[in-house]
Amino acid sequence: MASVMSMFGAAEKKVEEAAKEAGEAMSTVATAVEEQVSTAAHTVEERVKAAEVALASASAQLVDMMRAYLHGKITVVVKAVTGALPYAVKMVLDDPEMPGPARRVKDRAVDIAWPEVQEQIALEMEHGFTDMRDALKELAGQKIPEDDKPAYCCLIAFLRYHLYPYDRGLWGVSTDPIWVLTVLLTVIPMFSVAGYIFPFIFLLIDKTDEFQLLFFIVQVKGIQFLSQGILGVYVSFFEFIACSLADEVACRDKEVAGQWAQFFDMLSYVLIFLMVWTAYAMVYLLSRRRAPKHVGDEIPPATFRGGNMLYLISFDLLLTLIGGTILVIVMSSADWDFTAAQVGYAIEAIKVVHGFLMLPFFVMLVVPILRNVVLHTRPTGYDRKGNCRNYTGPAGQTPKAAQVIPRMELFGNDEAEELMANLKKLLMGGSVSSLVSSFEQRLEGKRE
Repeated sequence: MASVMSMFGAAEKKVEEAAKEAGEAMSTVATAVEEQVSTAAHTVEERVKAAEVALASASAQLVDMMRAYLHGKITVVVKAVTGALPYAVKMVLDDPEMPGPARRVKDRAVDIAWPEVQEQIALEMEHGFTDMRDALKELAGQKIPEDDKPAYCCLIAFLRYHLYPYDRGLWGVSTDPIWVLTVLLTVIPMFSVAGYIFPFIFLLIDKTDEFQLLFFIVQVKGIQFLSQGILGVYVSFFEFIACSLADEVACRDKEVAGQWAQFFDMLSYVLIFLMVWTAYAMVYLLSRRRAPKHVGDEIPPATFRGGNMLYLISFDLLLTLIGGTILVIVMSSADWDFTAAQVGYAIEAIKVVHGFLMLPFFVMLVVPILRNVVLHTRPTGYDRKGNCRNYTGPAGQTPKAAQVIPRMELFGNDEAEELMANLKKLLMGGSVSSLVSSFEQRLEGKRE
């Protein structure tokens, strides 16, 4: 009996062990199955996410491709339209009673000026697309590259922003004491102040930006028209009146005291001449090689590399040579006596005449539209860090990105998705006419 009980006990233990092993095996199998199911589900989820990412990337690439295509197409169409406008301009300016030579001069002037206008229109369109890209980045919460650029020295950044701010207009800077004081110092026709202020400004500006270099030339020569031309006439006139009313000894003492003034005037004259040609040379040597990336990548350099400016500063060079020749002739007639009265009168006359003939630079200085047509470069300024940035004007003048994008969007994500859906319909056997009709219906709905 005891042996039977022991046999039953051993059998029971074996059954328990078998059940335990079976349970462990089932648990292992269940775990393995669960892991396989989880892995499969995870794989499917990853594939779905990968497909979504690929679809989003393809859609974004399609949007960029269509925008680039529409940009090029619109540019070609606008150039074709503007190319036909000179004939209309000639007809508007025509007069039946106009003499033949005058008509030919008028037509020739339109033919010469119109390519510059056409190029500027194309450049402004490029600026518009650049602004649209910046606005898209702003809406997407992306930073503009110049926001991350390091700041310059505090003094340089302070002076750059107060003299040439990128976000303020004429009325804004006219309330800035730094700007007003600098302008007053540069227009003073006495003591040769301008010739010593502009070298400081030349050292201050960003000489890797093409607009800054070309605008410096326009500013120097434009203010020369105002200081040595307009104001110089009045100063010389009142000096002549004061000398004519004084006695001969006082006038002679004044002439002797003015010898150093004449020397500094000539030195200032030479400094301005050297600065202008140095700035023009740097347009070629530095602007392309060391241009700020956030400007150079977005905006193509001027197609003529300052070509139109070359004609103007060559005219300035011709005037300088003529003035120098006249001065040499006068000094030779005075036995090379620099203190002679006729030498001083010749210097004043040369300065006044040269200043008046700088009128084209002054017009470009005060008429930004004409300046843009001549320079073909986008205006730039400085932010509070002293970095060179595209000029935006006063904050209230430029609309927000949310207001610009709906008007400027050429090809959006919704249109990309619709285009992809239409392509799928065509691949599945759909007809082009049905797609065209649906597109026309959607377009009519938008118009309503």
